[in-house]
Amino acid sequence: MRICIVYDCLFPYTVGGGERWYRNLAERLAREGHDVTYLTLRQWERGARVDIDERVRVRTAGPRMALYTASGRRRILPPLVFGVGVFLHLLRHGRRYDVVDTCAFPYFSLLAAAALQPLGRFRLVVDWFEVWSDGYWREYLGAVGGRVGALVQRLCARVPQRAVCFSRLHARRLEEEGLRGPVTVLRGLYTGGVEPPAPQSPEPFVLFAGRLIPEKRVTLAVAAIRDRGQEAHGAAGGDPGRRSRPGRARRRAGRAGPAGDGVGPRLRGGGGPRKRDAPGAVHAAHLAAGGLRPGGRRGRGAWHAERRRRGRGTTQPPS
Repeated sequence: MRICIVYDCLFPYTVGGGERWYRNLAERLAREGHDVTYLTLRQWERGARVDIDERVRVRTAGPRMALYTASGRRRILPPLVFGVGVFLHLLRHGRRYDVVDTCAFPYFSLLAAAALQPLGRFRLVVDWFEVWSDGYWREYLGAVGGRVGALVQRLCARVPQRAVCFSRLHARRLEEEGLRGPVTVLRGLYTGGVEPPAPQSPEPFVLFAGRLIPEKRVTLAVAAIRDRGQEAHGAAGGDPGRRSRPGRARRRAGRAGPAGDGVGPRLRGGGGPRKRDAPGAVHAAHLAAGGLRPGGRRGRGAWHAERRRRGRGTTQPPS
């Protein structure tokens, strides 16, 4: 089968659960004998060899661009550029593919694929990692921008597609947005084995993993570590460009007593891994006695599933 995977990021050039999911999916399909094209924005130096299984054909739909603002939010221009690039690629090559598998976000690429589906005659599979509420759109983009974002999301939900969600929460929201047809729910972003590993003793600390942006609510992680008294130490891992944020979170959470008795000395911030197979980060993520996912947007991500396989819990409030 000829498959085109459409996502504007590629692991390890951009690190995240979605990036890992699509890379693993592309490589697995290629190993099974499918003809796989990965359509993305360029995130490496021009002319450099792309770090991915050589059986996966990588094509770029736009130039190298900064995806995030200084505050950690997505910029608007790259999704627009990527949407135009996806449209041009599928206009030229759409009939080569039997299936186009795209992430719903950043939306314009999905609209481009949907517009060309009748011409290309490919099946369209759409992965919905998140479906935002109208209230969250307003919080994220303001009153006017939030209304536009919610409208674009609603348009994407109503195009003909085979929809996939990764939690029942977002599946329900997608149906409420007007999805036509069934939705498949996969319980978490996990691509590893199911055999349980040899038991290991947990280490006495609580780990927060995620980009250090307001939407991830790292301050709740700091407060949770503080409330544990002296029982646990904490670590917050995220984008190295925002390493100062855990310090601000410590100050917001307050200290539990005299200097040296509060959360400050027991919370350390660190940058997230930029490459595959970062042994220290992987070891810490799997052995931490407690894992925190206080962010309010998503269902169960890759880290949650990997910890569950190793018998480790993850605390995540309802979205």
